[in-house]
Amino acid sequence: MEADLKSYLEGMESRLSSQIAESEQRSRAHTEIVETRLSDLEGMESRLSSQIAESEQRSRAHTEIVETRLLTEFWKWARTADARYRQHQAIVGGLDIRVQTIEDRLSDIEQRLAS
Repeated sequence: MEADLKSYLEGMESRLSSQIAESEQRSRAHTEIVETRLSDLEGMESRLSSQIAESEQRSRAHTEIVETRLLTEFWKWARTADARYRQHQAIVGGLDIRVQTIEDRLSDIEQRLAS
């Protein structure tokens, strides 16, 4: 009986050893898969980071171009608006002189009539 028990236990030990070896092998395979996937994810992260950085650079460059165009067009508008303002100011100044001249004449006429 002891020999049967010993034989049975040795068979069980052999089966357990092979199952443990298979389990370790599967674990190593899963670890390799996980490491491969992690490596792939790190590569994706790196590519995404560089794409985001490039997108930010393009966005900054585009914003700078738009700002420059807006400022240029505003400056052109302000220059012509200033010229129109000065022209109108000269016209209004001339009208003020004419009104003052008319007021002076009217005062002279009123003084002559009053005397």
